[in-house]
Amino acid sequence: MPDITLGNGGKLVMRPAGFMDVMALKNATEQALLDANIDLSKVDFEKIMAADVASGEVMHLMKGVIHLDASEKFNKAMMKCLGVCTYDFNGVSERISEGLFDVSPEIREFYYQMVIEGLKINLGPFIKGLNSGWRSLAQQVQTLVEKTAPKSA
Repeated sequence: MPDITLGNGGKLVMRPAGFMDVMALKNATEQALLDANIDLSKVDFEKIMAADVASGEVMHLMKGVIHLDASEKFNKAMMKCLGVCTYDFNGVSERISEGLFDVSPEIREFYYQMVIEGLKINLGPFIKGLNSGWRSLAQQVQTLVEKTAPKSA
């Protein structure tokens, strides 16, 4: 993943977190979305991850986003995943942590951008696999239905 330049000229160097940390993030994300009664069958995850989202899909997910942001479990898991990434500014590279936002409060405006990039790099591969897996399963079921359906005369 390429470095991401922030509005202040600083750079995010994103890296995927360890598998178990990503699984904790995935679980916390899923739980927050379930708690918000988000119907995941209506969500096109590939469009969302590509930031090619129609306004209806955004509104459907807004409730889920609020639940994510309010979830202590999600925030802890996200911060742990972001901990393998760095924020580079003026030749100084620091790991992203809660403490970084304390010593450099001016970067708080980029927090949500960091969270979004953290979701993309850590959950993107799962979502991509899930979408293709569901599509394949749906095609197999459709083929089976067509083969076993009674033929009309």
